[in-house]
Amino acid sequence: TTTHTEYHNSTAVVYKQLITLAGNMKFTPFGNGSSTYPMPGGTFYYPFSVQLPNDLPPSLSRRVGSNRTELFYFTKAYVDIPMGRDSVSKSFFTVLRPIPISQWAQKQPVSSERNHHVTCCCCIDKGYVKTRIYMDRTVIAIDRDSVMVYADIDNTLGKEPVKALEVTLRGTMNSHAGGHRETNTWVQSTAIIRNEIPAGGKGIIQGILQLNRQAIPSYSAPHSNLTYVILAELEIPMAMEKFNI
Repeated sequence: TTTHTEYHNSTAVVYKQLITLAGNMKFTPFGNGSSTYPMPGGTFYYPFSVQLPNDLPPSLSRRVGSNRTELFYFTKAYVDIPMGRDSVSKSFFTVLRPIPISQWAQKQPVSSERNHHVTCCCCIDKGYVKTRIYMDRTVIAIDRDSVMVYADIDNTLGKEPVKALEVTLRGTMNSHAGGHRETNTWVQSTAIIRNEIPAGGKGIIQGILQLNRQAIPSYSAPHSNLTYVILAELEIPMAMEKFNI
C-alpha cells in the first residue's frame, strides 16, 4: 500500500502599514546622500500608534481534521543596520471586529412562508402544514444577542400534530490554497422548541436560540470566508423526513 500526502499552503497580507520612527525610510538617502542614521549608545523610546481599518477581518484560528485556517496580526520592529544583520522583534495581537451601532440597529428581520405536503412510509398522505417563520433580526452581534425565532403553524389540513421546532445555527468556512478548495460545515448552536400544534389546529411556536459567545464572526478574507445560516425544521410524528422551513 502506497500513501501519498499532499500539503497545500496559501498566505495573503490583509493589511500592512510601515512607519519610520527614527531616521529615514529604508533605501531613502539621509542627509547628503548618506543612508545611515547615527544613534549614540543608550536606551530610546519611540511611541507610535496605528489606526486599523474598520473592515479588517478578525483574528481567528480553526482546525478541522488536517485543514487549518489562521488569520493573525502582529507588529514588527526592526533596526536597519548597514552591512550587518538587522535587529528584528515581533509582537502578536488580536483583532476583534466590532459591529457598527448603525448597522446593528438595522436588525434586518426576515419572514418566510411555505406549504408542506406531509407523507409517511409508503407515501401515505398526512395532509398539509403551512408555516410562517419570522426572525426579529439577522444582523447579530455575538457578544450581546440571542436569536428570537417565531413560527406560525397552520395545521388545519394536517393529519398529524406538529410536536416541535428545531432551530440550528450552522457555520460554513470556505478555504482555498494551491488551487485546492475545502469547505467545512459545523453546527454552532441548536435548540428544540416544543409546543404541540394538534392536527386540525393552529398555533405559534417561539423560542430563543442561544449563541456561543466564543464563536468566530462572519468574515471575508483573500483565501477564506465564513458565513452562517439558520435552519428551522418541523418535528412531525410519522413523517418521512423533517421539513426544512
